Amino acid sequence: DMDFKVAGTEKGITALQMDMKITGLAMKTIGEAVTQARPARLHILEKMLEALDKPRDTMSPHAPRLLSFRIDPELIGTVIGPGGRTIKGITERTNTKIDIEDTGIVTVASHDGAAAEEAQKIIEGLTRRVSEGEYFDGKVTRVIPIGAFVEILPG
Repeated sequence: DMDFKVAGTEKGITALQMDMKITGLAMKTIGEAVTQARPARLHILEKMLEALDKPRDTMSPHAPRLLSFRIDPELIGTVIGPGGRTIKGITERTNTKIDIEDTGIVTVASHDGAAAEEAQKIIEGLTRRVSEGEYFDGKVTRVIPIGAFVEILPG
C-alpha cells in the first residue's frame, strides 16, 4: 500500500511525498506513479487558474502575517521589559505573538496584518536610537513642576 503525492507546475514536478506500508519499491513503479500523476496535476492546475489566473498584487488584510526584522541585541531587554511586562503589553495590545532570538531577530505573528505592523512599529520605536538635531512630533504624557515627559516614539 502506498500514498503518493506530487506537486508542481505545468513545466514539471517541484515536490514528491511518498508514504509506504510495504518494504521496498521498484524504480519502475515510481516511474509509473509519476507518469500517472501528470494528467491529474495538470487538471488541478487548470482548475486553479480558472479560479485565480494570477497571484493577487496585494495580500488580503485578513491573511495571517509573519514579520521578521532585526533589532540591536543589546536592546532586547528594553523590548522584554521588567518581568516581561513590556513585551506582554505589546502582545496584548496588538493581539500578536512575538519571539525574539538572542541575535536580535524579532518575529511577529498575527492573524491581522495591521496588528503585526503595529507591533513592529512599537518595537522599532522602543529600539530606535535618537540623535541630536532630529525633529519629532511628540505627545506630552505627564507634566511635573520641573518640566514635562514627552513621548516621541511609540511605546
